[in-house]
Amino acid sequence: MKKSGILVGALVALIVVSAAWAETITSGEQVSLKMWNTAEALANPITEAYLADFQKKYPNVKVEFSVFPWTELRTKLLAAFAAGQGPDQYQFDSPWLLEFEAAGLLDKAPASVVKDLNDNFLPIAKSLVSTDKAIYGYPWWCFVDMLWKNVELFTKAGVDPTKPIKTWSEMLEVAKKLVVKDASGKTAQAGLGFESRLLFFTDFLYNNNTAVVGEDSAGIPKKPIKSTLGSREAGEAFKWVYDAYNIHHVADSAVGWFGEAFVQGKIAMAFGANWMYGWFKDVNPKGEVIIEPLPTSKGQNPQHRCDGWIQVVNAKSPAKTKEYAWKFLQEYVSKSGIDMAEKAFAIPVRKDVFNDPRFKKLDPIWQKYASVLKDNKISRIKPVVEGWDEMNAGIDPLLTQMYGGQIDWKTAQKQADDIVTQVLSEKY
Repeated sequence: MKKSGILVGALVALIVVSAAWAETITSGEQVSLKMWNTAEALANPITEAYLADFQKKYPNVKVEFSVFPWTELRTKLLAAFAAGQGPDQYQFDSPWLLEFEAAGLLDKAPASVVKDLNDNFLPIAKSLVSTDKAIYGYPWWCFVDMLWKNVELFTKAGVDPTKPIKTWSEMLEVAKKLVVKDASGKTAQAGLGFESRLLFFTDFLYNNNTAVVGEDSAGIPKKPIKSTLGSREAGEAFKWVYDAYNIHHVADSAVGWFGEAFVQGKIAMAFGANWMYGWFKDVNPKGEVIIEPLPTSKGQNPQHRCDGWIQVVNAKSPAKTKEYAWKFLQEYVSKSGIDMAEKAFAIPVRKDVFNDPRFKKLDPIWQKYASVLKDNKISRIKPVVEGWDEMNAGIDPLLTQMYGGQIDWKTAQKQADDIVTQVLSEKY
């Protein structure tokens, strides 16, 4: 009886203490946290799971989570901020850093986040989230272009898929052997394929020792900021791609969008990113691809562009809201690399992921991608320059026309150079 009384007393005390603790947690200052993400079918469930755990840990925080197509996100962000209704924590594309920094929309990363980036991330991560003034957040969904080979299609053509291709001329000769025509003479299988957008055209610019606006390897344009698309090296890149489609006919826009065409076996070789792998395996569960560094114009060290959406905090949000926004980023997003690699085909930029048992169980392709980023000497990012979206909007249609043969490479280069020059004159 005495023992039972002690247990009852202890239980009552425990309930009282627990209730007091719960009251302390739930009666804390109520915080509303508005979060906006780009719409990524594979990545958003990861974020949603993090948010569910975050709200259990911090029940006084009410999160409003919204997603938008990446093509609409910048416009919606700017409109929301102009109306005083912008999110507290949000994602965006790394080239927007200068624009949002100038508008005072980026909260500088606290010392603990800076230390986390310095201690636990590859140098490329800081390049993605920094300007020459400050560090602003964490990288999120990262991808890198490499040369993809469909092993089955190479083998059918009698071409050794394991032999590395190091130069553009080697790539052209291999691509010629991979082309298949149907009875009417139309391309049934292209030897080579690319995305007809400025972002992906930079793979050729960077690997011929030039760029869009003369940016350095960290993506920061060299001053004075000006277009370098009119350079001889840029012209060589325009001509090479034009010739691949319209002179040598190793590439053909008629087979469809390059990513889907590669997955469906309509292109034997492509410049592709890690996000293609999930699609390929869905269509070809037993199919095999080989990934290797991008070929360069003359066999020099390849330059691989690491792209990533980044997670930032609104400088104009209330102090307590910003505190919880940074808590979410540091406690969850910072450590998300393994989940993003395993479930969303992202390339990790956090160092400890590479030694994680889960990562080591992934397809060996991920180890190849990882090696590109771990060697920072051959990694770079797209330019952190105001007007990048406007440049893309003007140049992407030109590249599509050039790939399709509607305009020649000299016309495409001249007009692209003019577009960049005009955009820069408006922004700077």
